[in-house]
Parts: sequence; C-alpha cells; structure tokens
Amino acid sequence: MSLNLADARTIIAAAEAHATEIGQPMNIAVVDAGGEPGIPCAHGWGLAG
Repeated sequence: MSLNLADARTIIAAAEAHATEIGQPMNIAVVDAGGEPGIPCAHGWGLAG
C-alpha cells in the first residue's frame, strides 16, 4: 500500500485527535512499510535517505 501526502495528513490528524481525546501528548510519525520515515516534499511524499 502506498501513501500520498493527503493520506499522511489524514493519519496525523486522527492521531492528534486521539491524543487530545485521551489527554496524552504524543510524538507522531508516518513511516513506510519498511519503517522508514517519509518526508513531505514539493512532489508529494518522498523517502528519507
């Protein structure tokens, strides 16, 4: 499954809402299937490194 920037933003928004709901600060990251972080870029969602 591949993610685009819009998908990543949706995931982050849901995680932020959940953190607020339970009153717990969280660090949120969106990673690819191999656990590598994605980096937002001008062309969408790119790979780190």
